[in-house]
Amino acid sequence: MPHRTVTGFTLRHLSECDLLKAAEEVHLPKALRQEFGGGFKEFVGSEANCFEGSDDEIRFFSTQERQSLVLHLLHTLRAGPHDLHSLSGLKMVEGQAIVPKCISSGIISQVRYIHIYIIYM
Repeated sequence: MPHRTVTGFTLRHLSECDLLKAAEEVHLPKALRQEFGGGFKEFVGSEANCFEGSDDEIRFFSTQERQSLVLHLLHTLRAGPHDLHSLSGLKMVEGQAIVPKCISSGIISQVRYIHIYIIYM
């Protein structure tokens, strides 16, 4: 079996603000508080206080929602001028989506979501 190099990349910190922005970008439906009519509405950051559970940043998004938002953020990372020649054999264009390009060229074989909360008291 040929030798294979395995490299892992870790995205160490995403703020709630990053997730809220991503939720707005993907038009994530969230439950409205009853005083705002109830039902579901696409998330809008400027109206965050209108959504059920928005006062609890840890539980506002389900695990599945967080996973899809993080995946969205990964897939929308774009190459800057410093990224164009950072991987030998991979030709990138400024503004190109980095993760999809690396997946299609075989540099990345899997994207896995590992979520760990550390709560400081």
